[in-house]
Amino acid sequence: MKDIKKIIENQVVVNSDGVLCIESFLNQMLDVELLHDIAKEWNSRFKDANITKILTIESGGIALATALGLLINVPVVYAKKEYSTKLPEGSVSTKIYSCSLKKSYYAYVSEDFINDEDNVLIVDDVVANGWAADGLCDLCVQQGATIEGICTVLEKNYLQGAKRLRSKGIRVESLVKLEKLDSANKKVIFADEQ
Repeated sequence: MKDIKKIIENQVVVNSDGVLCIESFLNQMLDVELLHDIAKEWNSRFKDANITKILTIESGGIALATALGLLINVPVVYAKKEYSTKLPEGSVSTKIYSCSLKKSYYAYVSEDFINDEDNVLIVDDVVANGWAADGLCDLCVQQGATIEGICTVLEKNYLQGAKRLRSKGIRVESLVKLEKLDSANKKVIFADEQ
């Protein structure tokens, strides 16, 4: 597997507002070899789960979820973001607060895409405060689906989202844990460097 930490050290930008920019390999330009490696790692961690669907949210998780879906041959569903109160008929929705956008939005999926026979694996590129992952869990609960766990590339330890999700009994598998962002030096500090 490609060394994700090296990629993060070399390509991630931490801007002056303390925002982590991962566009150069995960969100806008995709390192497809890395995506494949990530999918293989997640598959190995959840090999004993009987996954029937993968759920993510637009747009950062779609490429990751698709790579995993191709590998394990299950459908990928992505929750759409709707920035108004008017949602399509025949959908289930949940309200999510976005720290980066500094506002709430509704995420929704068709009620036909997830049901009570599904074992769902949730994919998210970054778990920070965990609100998006929490919202995806809520969509599964509304439909009676079983949540097998959450896969994420980056976990921001200092924001407690993954810890809160784990306290609810949800399995969270992170490939890299960040302890903090150093805005002054524009770099990340990994959890195992503390």
